Amino acid sequence: MADRRKKAAKQKAVTVTSAPAPKKKRGKEKKPTLSAGTAVTPSELEKPSAKPVKQKQPARQNETPLGAHAAEQSPERNKNAGQVPLLPQEKEKPTLDEQPQTMREPPAVSPASDKTAGETPPAKTSYPPRRINVLFVCTGNTCRSAMAQYIFADFVERKGMSEYFDVRGAGLSALNGDDMSEQAKQVLFEKGIREINHFARRLTREMVEASDLVVCMTEGHFRTIGAFENVTTVARITGGADVSDPWGGSLDDYRKVAAYLEYACGDVYDAALKAVRAQTGGTA
Repeated sequence: MADRRKKAAKQKAVTVTSAPAPKKKRGKEKKPTLSAGTAVTPSELEKPSAKPVKQKQPARQNETPLGAHAAEQSPERNKNAGQVPLLPQEKEKPTLDEQPQTMREPPAVSPASDKTAGETPPAKTSYPPRRINVLFVCTGNTCRSAMAQYIFADFVERKGMSEYFDVRGAGLSALNGDDMSEQAKQVLFEKGIREINHFARRLTREMVEASDLVVCMTEGHFRTIGAFENVTTVARITGGADVSDPWGGSLDDYRKVAAYLEYACGDVYDAALKAVRAQTGGTA
């Protein structure tokens, strides 16, 4: 009986001594505060918190404040006060000196640099030394010579040389004051020549002598006028045939004559310049 009591007392003593320590209450620990006159040792400040601190997630790109970007920029970019900092995804384009050699565009080459050395530039357009008088001659001065007068005048005007030319027409058997034929007018209208104020004139010796170049429509007109150095024909200038008379023919006949006269304008122009330069002692 005594032994049982001793064992019971011993077990009771063990359970008392081995009682667990009181559990700490869960919750946030109060951090030490600094109050006036209270000294805190560094060990207390550096003591890690029992609960790990969660790291803050980085802000999204579109929610990043401008101040954060300003801090990330170099001091050179923030020299000017009030300058809006660049966004992180924006990069300044490198200057020409900073670009790689392969990215640079080749320098523009002017056409003049491609010319071979020693090549002579084209000669400037020479202008007549004075005004040139050109006279076209046919029979009645109502068809061929009349169309030639207006077609050639339009030609030199389009070349910008109208101020250097006086272009007229005459007929060996013309009646002074006669109007141009209606077919001839219609063909000129088709070519865009609208300003027509024509009056036929009979050819005189004074007209021939006052002209620098007299252009006859046929070889027969040339022989009728006689021997003058300044008289020639369309066929002699162009190397073609005489200009046939469309009088009494169809509108197509007038169109063919007008086309031939238009074709001869370039040769007549060169012949007129050559005649004037020969008279003034210049080169052709």
